[in-house]
Amino acid sequence: MFVLPADLPDRLTDYAPGRIVEVAPTAWPILEVRDRVGITSSIPRYALEVLATPTEIDPERVRWLVDGSSTRPLTNRHVHVVHHRARLHVVDGHHALAAHLAAGSDRIPVRLVTPRLVHDPVLEGHADTGGAA
Repeated sequence: MFVLPADLPDRLTDYAPGRIVEVAPTAWPILEVRDRVGITSSIPRYALEVLATPTEIDPERVRWLVDGSSTRPLTNRHVHVVHHRARLHVVDGHHALAAHLAAGSDRIPVRLVTPRLVHDPVLEGHADTGGAA
């Protein structure tokens, strides 16, 4: 079980040193949010190294599932993949981080992710494959 320290760190990266890293803006642009009065704030991006099972998942197939027909590599998306009960779970970076902090392990609780089934939408008559978490 994951136990929070008595004194909480000021930076998110301090919760798992070496595992949670702040992503360079050149790799993943920082999201800027403007509030109602015009003040702009920058929200940093974080990445978490997690284990994906099985390790022999085809990265090209995963790339298609995540980006449709895009060739943008997964490292630029900070998307993590979990295989569970013959389903491929595509997890967005902040969901993977939340799941890791909740579970306190390298395994992502499957209930915290949205499954994406591998199928042919044309044969099924629709194009909706379900969303990534």
